Amino acid sequence: MFHHVYPPGYISDDLMLYVYSVADFDAVDRVALVGEVFDQFPELRPLKYGPRDPPRVKVKTMTEALAGVERPFTYELVRAHWPRYEGGELAIGRGRGQYLEERRGGRTTGFLFLPHVVRLTYDRDWLGAGERLAMVAEFFGRLCEAMDGFYGFAGSYWAWVERGQFRPASGADLFPRLTRELPDVLWLNYFGPAWLRRTERMLGLGYGEERTANGGVVLQTTASPFVFGRDVRSMLDYDWKRPLIEALGKDTFMCAGQVQGAEGQYVPSWEEHFAASPGTNEMPWSNREGDFDERKRVVRERSFPKKARATERLANDRASLPPRLGQAEFSTCFSSADVGDFCKLLAVSTGGDLAGALGKALVAEIRAAPLGTDRSYLLIASPSDRPELVEFRYFIDDMDDVAVYLFGSDRFRAACEDAFEAL
Repeated sequence: MFHHVYPPGYISDDLMLYVYSVADFDAVDRVALVGEVFDQFPELRPLKYGPRDPPRVKVKTMTEALAGVERPFTYELVRAHWPRYEGGELAIGRGRGQYLEERRGGRTTGFLFLPHVVRLTYDRDWLGAGERLAMVAEFFGRLCEAMDGFYGFAGSYWAWVERGQFRPASGADLFPRLTRELPDVLWLNYFGPAWLRRTERMLGLGYGEERTANGGVVLQTTASPFVFGRDVRSMLDYDWKRPLIEALGKDTFMCAGQVQGAEGQYVPSWEEHFAASPGTNEMPWSNREGDFDERKRVVRERSFPKKARATERLANDRASLPPRLGQAEFSTCFSSADVGDFCKLLAVSTGGDLAGALGKALVAEIRAAPLGTDRSYLLIASPSDRPELVEFRYFIDDMDDVAVYLFGSDRFRAACEDAFEAL
């Protein structure tokens, strides 16, 4: 007999929900579809989101929150802080997902593929036992469709923790390797189209079955997620888990006595999931050099406005300016690293703004400037006993290069040439 009981010493429980996808998000704007699903279920929608933890941006609608967002991104989500925390994460890559680069001894040794994922938690006491559970079940199915997911589950947090005693060996991972095994049989279990292409043994077992528009199926095993047994020693001691475990094979699940299979042996491989969801066959790391440039571009575009305002403020704070003494030109192209050294050398011989806070702010601005930036400042310089006003113009025509144009007296141009030769 099974009882709705709490583990000793604990007050409440959470419903945890995960949906995984390797759909090509470049081929279809599934980020917008995910936002629409959240907005169809406003009670389940987060109140705040953002890249920081805790997130700070208030949600009006998730459609608006996700509009125009650049991938890859990982957003923290918060639905409630009190009396219990409810939240999660939305992690979406470009193409089929994201990746981690594995390195040893300063060299790349491989890559770890990370699918797109939505994970959420909801408080058991808030959910109750009726309409809200039905709402979560419908929401879960719509998320699986919107993401064209390949696997997902929803169930009790404490049922998840309980799995620790059923895992194959001490120290085994709590989360599965999804091309080798599944974690458990939980309240809701979603199998994507690649699963149904491989087998239909999970169907007709007496569970609630809900087909999804993308060719998958959601199995609901129990009326409530919060079902625990007394004196349970094995996953198979739960009568409601046994049919699915026996249908797919015990080694498909992380449990005591499991013999973990090879990639794709008991569960579909990445290649099978790719084939069931049209799009690119390339892994996310196939363009990792481009990814590096893209990350650099995003960082620059975020930081540049603040740095440019700092330079402008210092330039505007000067009480008076000396006259211009000439239009002799010095121009060249530097790497983003060398432009700072050049300005330091030039500041030694010409003093003025380049030797102070304005010069430091200008160098910081140039290093943060995104592609296509073309800006000009009037600076005070003293290549001789007489201060003069010179023009410092720069243009970013490549992510790693900056074109510099300086205009001033002949003596100022000579100082520029000396600084360049000294690099």
